[in-house]
Amino acid sequence: MSRNAFLRQLLALQHQPKESVHSVDLEAALKRNYMEVSRLSSYWEEIGAISHFSNRGGTGTTYRLTDKGLKLAKKMQTDYQRKKIGFIIISILIIAIATLLIF
Repeated sequence: MSRNAFLRQLLALQHQPKESVHSVDLEAALKRNYMEVSRLSSYWEEIGAISHFSNRGGTGTTYRLTDKGLKLAKKMQTDYQRKKIGFIIISILIIAIATLLIF
């Protein structure tokens, strides 16, 4: 799993700009365990893209995108969408060319 997917998923789960996302929700969405999510969050926290807060009693963690993280996540999301659309267009062109060559 890429580090970028972590940030994009956090953006998707964060419905409002300053809303926090619980670690359990993030683990379920990413299909990763607590340690992997914690490792990824440490990377993004060093960069300053997210902030995390431990819940009282050690029952989990909540994550929130910072302003820098919000900009990064939105940029990554648009880049991901462009790559996906580009792949679809290229696939359609290859199928169309192959069809023309066959017939």
